[in-house]
Amino acid sequence: FVCHEDGHASSLAPGCAGPGCRGERRGDSRHSLRKALRPDRSGEAAAVVPGSGQTPWPQETGVPRGHPILRVEGFAVRYLLDTAPWINGVTVPHVLPARIRRLMASMETKGLCSISLLETAILYRLRRFDIEGALAEFLAAGLSGDLQVLELTPAIAVKTNELGEDFPGDPFDRTIVATAAVLNLKLITADPAIRDARKCEVEYYPFKPSRSGTVPRASP
Repeated sequence: FVCHEDGHASSLAPGCAGPGCRGERRGDSRHSLRKALRPDRSGEAAAVVPGSGQTPWPQETGVPRGHPILRVEGFAVRYLLDTAPWINGVTVPHVLPARIRRLMASMETKGLCSISLLETAILYRLRRFDIEGALAEFLAAGLSGDLQVLELTPAIAVKTNELGEDFPGDPFDRTIVATAAVLNLKLITADPAIRDARKCEVEYYPFKPSRSGTVPRASP
């Protein structure tokens, strides 16, 4: 999909710049979600990748006893997706490194913060990326059986205030990181500031726009 940089300024609440907009997001040094959401400059809207969602993980997970996992509605959840890898996994999975694609394509149920849905809706409303079809269709495809939406809880809300004043994220980042920390999940993210903050366990990958013009390889 295409992330536009010529749109209007964000109208979000004070201190919350829209992802992908001209305002600096997640710290002045990078605003990496914007970078991660603009791999293609062709100007063409992206299609949702068929089969990007997987079937639910069976009840028998095979996870060793004592492994830090969250069980939600019978599924074992160990990973939480940041907004950018989730969107890219649905629309342009080839921009993700092979190891991340393998992880996201596994039968293992992954978590997604409900606030990522709001972040995606804001991106769409501000025309920061184009997709073929309506936003509702994208969300329906992106929320396939291998994803469990995780809601905001009082404990997660409290945790957002415990990340420290120097945490380099906006309210979206704070909520996602706090969710990973409270639920003991590993966050899949391309955001180096989240990785460097060390507020939760992360599965980090560097975003490389050059992947968008290459055929996916099996090597990591």
